[in-house]
Amino acid sequence: MRKILLLSLATMAAVSASALEPVSFPDFQVTGISPNGKYVVADLYGNMQYYNTETGQMTKFEGDSEDAYSAGMGNCVSANGIVVGEVYGRPSYLKGGEWTNLKVINAQFSNLANAISADATRICGSLGTAPVSLDDTEDAMLVPAYWDLQEDGTYGDPVFLPRPEKDFTGRVPQYITANAISADGKTIVGSVTDYAGMMIYMIWYTQNDEGKWSYTLAPKAFYNPNDVVFPEYPGEGPQAPTMEDFMTEEELNAYQTAIEEWEASGDWDYSKYPLMENFMTDEEKAQYDMAVTKYQAEYAEWEVKNDAFMEVYSECVESGHPLTFNNIIVSADGKMAYSSSLQGGFFSPLTGGSVTINLENSEYTVSDNLVMPSTVAADGTLFGSINNRQDPGRAVVIAAGSTEAVDIIDWIKPRAPKVATWIKENMYHDMESYEYDDNTGDYIPVTVEGVNCTGTPFCSTDMSVIASQTPNYWDYDIDTMVFGYIFPTTDDSAVRTVAAAKLGVRAYRGGVVELNGVCDLMVYDIQGRLVYASNGVEGSVATNLPAGTYLVKAVGANETKVVKTTF
Repeated sequence: MRKILLLSLATMAAVSASALEPVSFPDFQVTGISPNGKYVVADLYGNMQYYNTETGQMTKFEGDSEDAYSAGMGNCVSANGIVVGEVYGRPSYLKGGEWTNLKVINAQFSNLANAISADATRICGSLGTAPVSLDDTEDAMLVPAYWDLQEDGTYGDPVFLPRPEKDFTGRVPQYITANAISADGKTIVGSVTDYAGMMIYMIWYTQNDEGKWSYTLAPKAFYNPNDVVFPEYPGEGPQAPTMEDFMTEEELNAYQTAIEEWEASGDWDYSKYPLMENFMTDEEKAQYDMAVTKYQAEYAEWEVKNDAFMEVYSECVESGHPLTFNNIIVSADGKMAYSSSLQGGFFSPLTGGSVTINLENSEYTVSDNLVMPSTVAADGTLFGSINNRQDPGRAVVIAAGSTEAVDIIDWIKPRAPKVATWIKENMYHDMESYEYDDNTGDYIPVTVEGVNCTGTPFCSTDMSVIASQTPNYWDYDIDTMVFGYIFPTTDDSAVRTVAAAKLGVRAYRGGVVELNGVCDLMVYDIQGRLVYASNGVEGSVATNLPAGTYLVKAVGANETKVVKTTF
């Protein structure tokens, strides 16, 4: 059963007197922020939370054995607050307080909703074509798709994006994804995971003015920097024959009975353990021996070809720049994409660097700054995190045109000294660690003071609001697994004020509410139960509620109005 907790502005008052003041929340693992900075999404352990930075309202969806909630892996929330993700493995979207499943081809396979355009007209994700397994498939197990908004406010049938049939080695890829989407929905960025799963490289899809889609793959330097030529893939090796292949059903049954009798004897004398060949005829053993000889010859021939193929493949993996799985960022204008690279190849996963690709001309840079990108602002300023095994993640900023990563507190200090002070007081923690004592050879517990725990940052397009999260894997001085933080980037909160037009609310029979001004709309029945909710709406809103008496609550940027009415 779905459980929803709506925490009103009054409930949140103890946390934040102003929605634009810095706030922090326990168990708030941020996964996305809307382009306008109004909505922040977090999920953790199957629960999802949804925070309105302008009203201070928090909505929480509590997962259980029937429903588990998670947000998409790209830009997962639109400007008007529609969130995409999964509800217990089903690709879905949250709109007006309700989750709705997106249409898929086969619900038994893995299906994902990853990102939504700023105007909420298009959702992108990946659809399953086969169960996720190690078995060979005729197509990638995940393929890219999108869903378009329909006139009735729902999303239609999935539309497949064009995709390559083979990976860079000439084999069927494991996955081809659609992770992030531009503001207008006409550019979608994902990745290709090769057949062996060791090389992940970018792919992007663009829609022209006639509505036709095409795809472009990352430059060859990412997955084959030395431009080596692959020999023909020899396929999977020949299968070794087994004695069972040459035995009758009666012989196999007799062999199984002999094993059972040996086990029942209880003496476990392995010199008496039944041998399968003793239950075969001489003719069957001869046929088996011939099959083994043939297999050995075929395997030796295949092994030479496979070794030649794998030598080239290993060179590509070790010298190329495989991307971090599902770490794909796209700019709002659809011109630039970002990811992180496993510098030194797939076998050096602890060494990372940021990747920037110009989607218009495929020019790229690969930096060794160890940054995993999380969001990008309109001017190209990149926000990301630096993580390793020794320290908590720390939020960094890379200015447009630069490759230098600056700690977020140093970036924000000249813009908002008061916010920088708050960051220092709230996002730097004492951490328990150990030091090696050369004299005793023991590790002695020590407290490291003031460790940078600013985490993974997400920014609004205009960089006016930042949300970040830090997991507590390092035993620092907070009593929760993950802590989330939301803060403005200026001490002058007027930078994000909405026009202060008077909020008007009128309710009409038939369940229609007329709004003058953008607001979050909630309707309660006379028992106080929430029966309708929609975020970031204005104008005429059809609630489709039956006749009755209701309380209509509209929360705008500067005021809240409550109207009692009869529909």
